[in-house]
Amino acid sequence: MNVSLTPRLVNYVRQKVDNGLYGSSSEVIRDALRMLEERDRQREAALTGLRGDEPQTANDEITDPVDLFDKLKDAVGGRM
Repeated sequence: MNVSLTPRLVNYVRQKVDNGLYGSSSEVIRDALRMLEERDRQREAALTGLRGDEPQTANDEITDPVDLFDKLKDAVGGRM
């Protein structure tokens, strides 16, 4: 597979390798694709949560709004 990059992206990849953060340009691209996959998984999980019956936190924990409010109230010493 051949991939064409803009000059700006070529320079960015080279900087990552030159700075010693990666051993090769292939490592940079593989890491970028892993991050893209993870972002896609997170987006899909968020969309699934939005379509579900219960709200979902950023950590994918289902949270009852009343319990969440009670926890917030306790955290600020009942000043709500």
